[in-house]
Amino acid sequence: MASDAQPTPVSAKQPVTLREVAALAGVSVATASKALNGQGRMTAETRTRIRETAQRLGFRPNSLAQSLLQRRSFTVGPADQRPIAAPSARICDGSPPS
Repeated sequence: MASDAQPTPVSAKQPVTLREVAALAGVSVATASKALNGQGRMTAETRTRIRETAQRLGFRPNSLAQSLLQRRSFTVGPADQRPIAAPSARICDGSPPS
C-alpha cells in the first residue's frame, strides 16, 4: 500500500530557535544567547560548544525579534506631512494619476 504523504518542501521548514540550540548544547536559553552575542561570563569550552551547535543546526537570529527588543526596525517607508489629498498619497495607495 503506497502512502499519500508528500515530503515537506525545504522552504516550509521551521527556523531553528535559540531554545533548540540551548537544549542541544545543554545550557539555558540565557547562556546560549550570551554566548552567541559575545557577552556574559562562561568558559571558552561552553561558548565554543554553543556556537558550534548553533552553526550545525543552521541557527540564524530572528531579525523581527531583535527589532522588537531594540525598538528599531530599520524599515523604510514614506513619510509625508501633507494632507491625504496630495498627489503623493494617490501614488502610495495605487490610485491612477489624474
